[in-house]
Amino acid sequence: MINGIRPFCSKLTSLSLRHLDLITDSGMVELFTKWELNAGLMHIDLQKCVSLGDLGLIEILSHSADYLITLNVNSVYGITPDFWELLKEAKLPLLTSLNIGFLGSVDDSVVGILGKTCPSLSLLEVYGCSRCTNKAAVRKDLTVVG
Repeated sequence: MINGIRPFCSKLTSLSLRHLDLITDSGMVELFTKWELNAGLMHIDLQKCVSLGDLGLIEILSHSADYLITLNVNSVYGITPDFWELLKEAKLPLLTSLNIGFLGSVDDSVVGILGKTCPSLSLLEVYGCSRCTNKAAVRKDLTVVG
């Protein structure tokens, strides 16, 4: 992936690695660190990349946060509460759709954090997040489904 994507995909805007269970933090860090040929991705689908965790996602956001429109991290079980705490300091200005379904680290406070750090977020999918309740602080213009 590093040798194929990084040097040859300067205009890449969408990346789907859905169901690739061998994608790791170290691989994502290697791909996204100093990937200067590509300004940032707009659409990223990492659903069921079960070997991925906080470090890989942090590097992805460091690279693409200003451009990201859709992000799917459904069933990326390595995402911890620490990631959501770090996200408080991030800004994802264009993110409109986020799928965080089936993540054990998601609760009402995460919904509140996302409402603040993602001003354009209009759809938040939280299917399978049993710690999300109707008590979460949800912006008026944000639809939470799940």
